[in-house]
Amino acid sequence: MTEWGAFAGLAAVLTALLLALARLSQSYVTDPPALPPPPVEAIDHDPDENPVGPDPDPGGESADPDDQPADRYFGDHPSNRSPEDGDSAVVEPVEGADPDAGRVGPDAGWDRRDRRPVALEQLDRGRDPVGSMSPGALVANVAFSQGLFGFLLAVGAWLFAVPSGALGLSDPSVGALGTGLALGGGLYAVNEVGAVLAERAGLDPSEHLRELLAPESIRGWVLLLVVALPVVAGVEELLFRAALVGAVATGFGVSPWPLAVASSVAFGLAHGAQGRGGALVAGGLGLVLAAAFVLTGSFLVVFVAHYVVNALEFLVHEGLGVDWTG
Repeated sequence: MTEWGAFAGLAAVLTALLLALARLSQSYVTDPPALPPPPVEAIDHDPDENPVGPDPDPGGESADPDDQPADRYFGDHPSNRSPEDGDSAVVEPVEGADPDAGRVGPDAGWDRRDRRPVALEQLDRGRDPVGSMSPGALVANVAFSQGLFGFLLAVGAWLFAVPSGALGLSDPSVGALGTGLALGGGLYAVNEVGAVLAERAGLDPSEHLRELLAPESIRGWVLLLVVALPVVAGVEELLFRAALVGAVATGFGVSPWPLAVASSVAFGLAHGAQGRGGALVAGGLGLVLAAAFVLTGSFLVVFVAHYVVNALEFLVHEGLGVDWTG
């Protein structure tokens, strides 16, 4: 006897965990912060030819003490000479000390090697651990985590005796495969149009996650297209369409359409790492896939369509370098 309540509860728990994981990763998988412009003197500036800063007065010093050069306070300046030795000695820097310590002026706080703010270097290292992983390791991590969710859901379906027909897994056919391919191609085109419209509306979808996952070798492309993307598409369709729509509607005798809307909202939230625009586009994509699942009753159709959309996004944007937004 099928335990519909137990399976629905398991699906709800896995959905909540997946959304929590997506929310947690959203703070890491973000576009890198824009850096401020480098100091003026960092741009091929020769201080002897064209000094930067206020012009000194004829006497050689500015009337405003705030306009004095940095060495007025931290360099070879009469006020920094030893009072006991007169003008014959100057204060020597402590051995091993940071030569930029206490530095003022346009270079303050900058790494002199590349003019990058030291604070931002530390910020990047502290908040973007995902970006420090290689594409292959990141793809493997995504495939493993998604696969774990799918494994738990599949075990639950077996333990609670959920019939395969409720999940759309019965009677796969060549016709379903062709329908999935056609639907996936159409959804990819609509998805690209939606991304362009979202960007124009100020809801620029983030492409940082896709760029992080982009392979750097033939082996990486094989891992992505043959392992990771099929796992992602399969698990997401099994959870958001087969379980939350098909199984719940069958087990509790309710209309699948409200379930399709609710699952699509959750599907969009699960893609929050792509920004608000990306989440909206994903939610719309999920609604179309849910409708296709309800109308065809086939898991294969939505699985193939989902895979085609993801694969084309990587092949077109990361493989061919095409950017429809210009």
